[in-house]
Amino acid sequence: MNWNEVLEPLATNKDQLVSEQSITPAYTDLEQTEIQIKQKVASEQVMQDLINTLLAEGFWSNDQLHLLSTEQLKQKLISTLIHQHKSQKEDILSVLSSITDTSLLQNSLWYYWEIPALSIEPSTLSDSSQRIDQPQYMVVFPVQSAIVQPYRYVPASVTIHSYRQRATARPASLSAKELTDTHVYAIRYSTTCTTDHNAPLLQITPLTPVQLMKIVNDQCLTATYREQPGVKRFVQLLEETIKQTTWSLDHSLSEESWCDRSASDFFQQMERYASLRDRPFHPVSKAKVGLDKQDYRQYSAEFAQPISLSWIAIKRNLVMEGEALLDRIVLDYQLYDYRQDSTLACDLSEPMTDLLSLDQQQQVIQAIENKGLNTNEYIAIPVHPWQLQHNLPHYLRTAQAQGDWIDLQLQLGLFEATSSVRSLSPVNDSPHYIKLPLSVFSLGASRYLPAVKLINGQRGQRMLEQALKCDPILAQQLFLCDERRWWAYMPEAGSLFDDEPRHLAAMVRTYPTSLITGEKGTRLLPMSALSVVLPVSTDAPREGHFFDEWMKVRDLDVNQESICILFGEVCQTFFQINLRLFRLGLMPELHGQNSVLVWQYGYMKQMLLRDHDSVRLHLPWLQQQGIDDPQYMIRPGYSNSLYNDTPEELIFYLQTLGIQVNLYAIIDALSTMYNIKEKLLWNILRDQLREQLHEVPFAVEVRQAIYSILFEKEEWPLKLLVKPLLEQAGVPGSMPSGQSTIQNPFLQL
Repeated sequence: MNWNEVLEPLATNKDQLVSEQSITPAYTDLEQTEIQIKQKVASEQVMQDLINTLLAEGFWSNDQLHLLSTEQLKQKLISTLIHQHKSQKEDILSVLSSITDTSLLQNSLWYYWEIPALSIEPSTLSDSSQRIDQPQYMVVFPVQSAIVQPYRYVPASVTIHSYRQRATARPASLSAKELTDTHVYAIRYSTTCTTDHNAPLLQITPLTPVQLMKIVNDQCLTATYREQPGVKRFVQLLEETIKQTTWSLDHSLSEESWCDRSASDFFQQMERYASLRDRPFHPVSKAKVGLDKQDYRQYSAEFAQPISLSWIAIKRNLVMEGEALLDRIVLDYQLYDYRQDSTLACDLSEPMTDLLSLDQQQQVIQAIENKGLNTNEYIAIPVHPWQLQHNLPHYLRTAQAQGDWIDLQLQLGLFEATSSVRSLSPVNDSPHYIKLPLSVFSLGASRYLPAVKLINGQRGQRMLEQALKCDPILAQQLFLCDERRWWAYMPEAGSLFDDEPRHLAAMVRTYPTSLITGEKGTRLLPMSALSVVLPVSTDAPREGHFFDEWMKVRDLDVNQESICILFGEVCQTFFQINLRLFRLGLMPELHGQNSVLVWQYGYMKQMLLRDHDSVRLHLPWLQQQGIDDPQYMIRPGYSNSLYNDTPEELIFYLQTLGIQVNLYAIIDALSTMYNIKEKLLWNILRDQLREQLHEVPFAVEVRQAIYSILFEKEEWPLKLLVKPLLEQAGVPGSMPSGQSTIQNPFLQL
């Protein structure tokens, strides 16, 4: 791929030896608008995640990337230039220094990637005396050695606060070269060699994530591989992610004292902060394809907008219900004829009893009757307003026409979005949250809510409840959300794996009341909120973090020792609970969105788990503890990650989602905010993992095997992010995944 196919055309400045378009943007405080700042910050956030993921997943071969020092890079770039005088070399080196010798890039190395020149026969040149060859270009970006992977990208400003601080410091302490928007550059030599020494000898332009990915696609993927629809779609997702991340930065969240809030308000505020980061390190995690700007601001947690539930009526004999409503365990929903069961057909248990006041419930009943419907034959189900407007009329048009469901044209019940978007929190202190299908495209999947997921969720919950009885520490320290109250549309000729029914369902997720009301000073804290740089005022010395408030509550000095103490407590609680579950043959969802810490008077001693539909297991260990096989329902012919044949397969999720994503995201934030070496925090993580591995009552041989996997093997597994998206042929119901290997982080300490 040549220069002009990938990059924006460069305007040649014949008064310079080097073209520096956009390297030092000419702006003043008045000229630089907020939206421009946010676009630059959003783009660099995506660039950081993109490069780190591409490096980890091995997109570049060893002979493509060359690791150079700053001085080696400069010499490499000028070594090919010809016909230049000594003074020209000095000027070129000066310009190169402007992009390499900044305060952010001290001690950085550079990856140098040379895009091969096109071979051109001399006979095809119109004037071979003046043309040397078809020009090549290079891509360069800075990296530093890392623990979780060999090298990671060194970004430019990735928060609005840091960008503003650097901008307002100009020109007193910073020069223009300090204000670059990215550290990723494409560089090419001049296309001609003439006696005009004022012609640019080097052309340098910063790259966007989209431009970089296009070059990667062209140079690192085969022609056949590039034909996959996922390759083009991923570039589009990058564009959408930058756009929506820019929207997200327009939030109004600010620094404040969170402990003065009620327990439910505190929990929701942490959800808002968690939404700012979404899934850490995933380059397209913020993209919610299907939402326009107005929708995004209305339905994303960081904007704290009230959402009124829409209500529809569905024929009762076309609704599947959760076990909490049936008051029985259902082993096979496909064989269980729920339509003919008289007790279920007349069951008046309604979602609205959990979600609405008595007056509001009467309004729903009146709306059903106003439609000429019988409440014994129809049940009222809440629907996300976006889903009702954009999705149901399309996917369930026939069902609506034949009277399976009727729009009640009623909006009741105020909620707010959480960090998961499709799960909503009540604006009061109710423990009843609601999870609804929201058929936007995110993380490679459409966020609908199929009945089979709800069935597996209640079965996963049953396993976890049995596990609590097998371990007294778990019984004291682990809380579970109740996810057995749900309703799902199922037409008479439908099956659990059909597409249409999964767009219409509802699940009431009930939290332990004591945690929502804050009895005994408890507060719920999603671990994902700990990976977020919190917004602060412009004149603040640095960005904020939840640890600031935590240190105040504990009366700790703001220093490295205090940070290490608190991070150690997070790791201790996380490893103690999850290793005890692992000993029983279970591994819950370990990413930060579904792992919720219970914070009590400044101490982390307990956890809460939610979203039980992916509780993974190793059946032999499970059966040794007397815990029943949940008999998960899995679509025939599709991959299955719920049942794991070996303990090593099960602990994969602790290594990847638990450590490489969840805990490392916290390390990354703490290291950035408090200027602490990552290695120090990794040592704390390692020590807590070793301690809990010793404390949990594993059999001796099992403990030795786990120790070897975690601490002695040269390689760890790596959960792939980009490659599965590139290879994705359609729009499946779950996030596409894949595995590879990467260095063992503990062997780097």
